[in-house]
Amino acid sequence: MKVKIFKQLLFLCLVGVLLSACSSHTGLEGRWVGYDVRKPLIDWTLTIQGNRFYLVREDLTMWYMGQFSLNNNCLLKKIDLQFSDTHITAHKERTLLGIYEVEENILTFITVAPGENARPLSFDEPEKAIVFSFVRS
Repeated sequence: MKVKIFKQLLFLCLVGVLLSACSSHTGLEGRWVGYDVRKPLIDWTLTIQGNRFYLVREDLTMWYMGQFSLNNNCLLKKIDLQFSDTHITAHKERTLLGIYEVEENILTFITVAPGENARPLSFDEPEKAIVFSFVRS
């Protein structure tokens, strides 16, 4: 089963990378490599194509797929990530509310836990949320 999931995730990541070369709707398209700030020794790969995302941990034990929407018309840029598939069945169809920033080739986003309704108010509250930092690869 793990081999089948690995092949599916690898295929989706490759398709996302190939398609991202054709489109740049959000400025986030492409492949990013980074880490969860609380667990920096394990890498994650984030692939963005259009309004779809694929987030996969390097050991392939954790993954999140779905759609996202952005609101750049605010002081803090907002991101909503809606899962369509994940390794945690209870999180399917849940939405993460977050904020993000891009500085040169570094993408940082901070979100609340799946299903919570209060978006983070700043990047200075990592104890209350999930924080990822990525570099464009």
